[in-house]
Amino acid sequence: MAGSRKSDEVRILFREGIEFTGIPLPEILQGRSYELITCDRQGSLGKIISNLDHRPDLLIASLGSTDPSMLEEIRELRAPARNRQIPILGVTIFANSGMDIPMLRAHGIVGLIDENSEPQAVLRRIDFMVGSLERCRRQERTPCFFPVEILTDGYFENEYALNLSAGGIRMTVDKPVDPNTDLKLRFRLPMISDNLIAVTGRVVHRLPKQNSAGLFEIGAFFYPMSPLSHDLIANEVERLLAD
Repeated sequence: MAGSRKSDEVRILFREGIEFTGIPLPEILQGRSYELITCDRQGSLGKIISNLDHRPDLLIASLGSTDPSMLEEIRELRAPARNRQIPILGVTIFANSGMDIPMLRAHGIVGLIDENSEPQAVLRRIDFMVGSLERCRRQERTPCFFPVEILTDGYFENEYALNLSAGGIRMTVDKPVDPNTDLKLRFRLPMISDNLIAVTGRVVHRLPKQNSAGLFEIGAFFYPMSPLSHDLIANEVERLLAD
């Protein structure tokens, strides 16, 4: 169990046994400046969190096919107010049917990742989830400018993307969309106009746009996302970074 930590360390909690393409999660994260806290298979995640001096920056939980017992444990550990701010990355198999996305979101699961993801994709996803935005930008974020349709709760607008990554998007909006709002986004990538990308994004931050009264910038991460949409966006980001 960890005591005091360096201010720049990211604290990640997960149950033992989580693997991606057969590689244990601790091996994937080896060499990164993360503080890893492992809960054994029969241990209580909530009890571990209650014994920490600082809450984890990220909880990684294996969901299987939306395992009811796992969701119940997540519900219980989120009962104390201090735990509700812990983002949860759910590990699952995207090929599974019957994923109840609204239920997952209601349990505080703000992102999903396929257990068949390659190690580099896992690292990029975790970097994004814990807010290591500078590292994420260096790896996969690129400036861009193209129209984006935004739909949520009767709100429909045509806005513009400012930068893009395989994990998320930054856009201008003329209404103050609150953090944690789920948006339905539709856009066409400049060089792949035949494919309409339709994804869900959750707003993680909002700032007034500099030198533009009445406009805001919002950042959102994508989830869930089909493998095809992910590949199309990742390829476009790679192309733009190479230009």
